[in-house]
Amino acid sequence: MRVMVKETPRPRGRVGAALALLLLCAAAVAVPPVRGEAPSPAEAGDSHERRPGGLKYNKYGLIDTTPDVVPLRYLPKDEKGFVDWAAAVEKGLIAPRDTLPGREAEADADAGKKYTDKVLIKSTKAFMPDVIFPHRPHVYWLKCGNCHPKIFAMEAGGTVDMSMARISKGEFCGRCHGKVAFPLRNCFKCHSAPRHLATIPSEMAIAEKKRKKAAAEKKAETGKKKPEAPAAESAAAIKKSEPGGLKYNKYGLIDTTPEVIPLQHLPKDRYGFVDWTKAVVEGLIAPRDALPGAPPPPRPSADELFSDDILIKSTQPFMADVIFPHRVHNYWLKCDNCHPKIFAKRAGGSGMSMARITKGEFCGRCHGKVAFPLRSCFKCHSVPTDKPAEQTPVVIPLKMLPKDRYDFVDWSKAAFEGKIRPKDAIGESMGKEVDVDELFNVDVVYKFESKLVPDVVFPHRPHVYWLNCDSCHPAIFEKKAGAARMNMVELRRGNYCGRCHGKVSFPLSNCSRCHLGSPEKRARPIKKQ
Repeated sequence: MRVMVKETPRPRGRVGAALALLLLCAAAVAVPPVRGEAPSPAEAGDSHERRPGGLKYNKYGLIDTTPDVVPLRYLPKDEKGFVDWAAAVEKGLIAPRDTLPGREAEADADAGKKYTDKVLIKSTKAFMPDVIFPHRPHVYWLKCGNCHPKIFAMEAGGTVDMSMARISKGEFCGRCHGKVAFPLRNCFKCHSAPRHLATIPSEMAIAEKKRKKAAAEKKAETGKKKPEAPAAESAAAIKKSEPGGLKYNKYGLIDTTPEVIPLQHLPKDRYGFVDWTKAVVEGLIAPRDALPGAPPPPRPSADELFSDDILIKSTQPFMADVIFPHRVHNYWLKCDNCHPKIFAKRAGGSGMSMARITKGEFCGRCHGKVAFPLRSCFKCHSVPTDKPAEQTPVVIPLKMLPKDRYDFVDWSKAAFEGKIRPKDAIGESMGKEVDVDELFNVDVVYKFESKLVPDVVFPHRPHVYWLNCDSCHPAIFEKKAGAARMNMVELRRGNYCGRCHGKVSFPLSNCSRCHLGSPEKRARPIKKQ
């Protein structure tokens, strides 16, 4: 298709150029700005703040669709895979606000009143380290009056009867941890101080101790005498090296290739430790039946192995029960390695406790030495007790959930893949499962007059997986086609879809997630569990 353009005669000479300049200036002054247009670069650059829910502009005055939040995958993690919010603040990745919008006067009144000392809390259990409570990361988010004196007394030792049982019920530290802060099962994030400490060492003392340790290790490393490789003739004569000796290739040169598989290539459990059992099952490693030089004992068949699981009841009301699997231990051990010297062959006959295990008795004979450490509490304490109200909630690290192309968690896909199962209710009615076949599964298409913006496809099925019909109808959306006069300005103000999206669901900046154009492009339905 050809477009005909009519050429306008241009004024000639200096008088014509001056006249054209005057006309352009007059047009610029006379034309008023149109309501709803993006501001000019100058206006966009002058507006340093925008109201909550308002549009965001870049330096060119155009709407900026980039998300306002930092994807969780880019924030620092602790050893359990949860976001380390305190480290994110210290590194300048996030900046918590001092107060809610409109209450800035309260923040100004509390400025300069932050208490940053650490408090040493002695553990009541002989096998648990003491607790170091750091005020500094807590005052990033909280004021003194949030905790004192309603939750914690201001004087040392004034908070009586604080225990893990009460914390797991939502008291004391449990007011936040397990809800909006890292979960309670991350035991050694708080229990981090050796029991012999009377006071908390200063930051300078800790740094000096680390410096001296590093200097000593470097000095010991430089003082080692490097072994010399033997001559090619003598090396070629060596067919089998001694245990701990050098390894040579067929040319008599030192062979630096490892005899073992690097740990990074072995499967890991959810705590980041090597899952040796899975490595055996997948054929990556093969445990020897005996030490070198000892005659291997007859290997029992799979039918002869005792493979029953033993349930060990926990003595603490806040801790889950233990499942002991015999099968995975039989990969490495014979029955008489443990029975009857370490464990009696009758239920309840051993008298175990965590205090004795941490001293190297019972399970502590191996765990913490040649098996996964004892601080991986919930690898053994994995069975809920008959008191579910006292249990620590089970949380899946966000890094294990599927992401969309903007690096936000794709909750619908997580439900589709069976990685999460939303509960149908809270409280006493908890436990009812969602019947997928009864879900309202109709796609609603919102047509746009402009051809530049694709139509919106609203799928009911992934929404009713989390919500009831009356969660949205008729308070937010009327049950009539075309009754909701929606637009993006209203959504960004928190109305309509903005009641959830941008708060507890994916942000509004992910335009193409809704603007699909046709129902055939919508997200796949939820899979029946």
